[in-house]
Amino acid sequence: MRVRISNEGEHPVRVIVDHDNANDATLEAEAEEVYDAAQGIVGLRELDAGTDPSDEPADTGSTT
Repeated sequence: MRVRISNEGEHPVRVIVDHDNANDATLEAEAEEVYDAAQGIVGLRELDAGTDPSDEPADTGSTT
């Protein structure tokens, strides 16, 4: 699955594809990017200004 994500917010967004925390990406504010998700799973988390994405909690894949 290919997805195009546009960040129209004021802060960067952490993008995790297929629960692969080691290769997560940061999508900056006002940016747009295409991601390939073999398992069809894309997780997004808005980061506060000045937040280091490595400080964010790991995505466990839980939906609860």
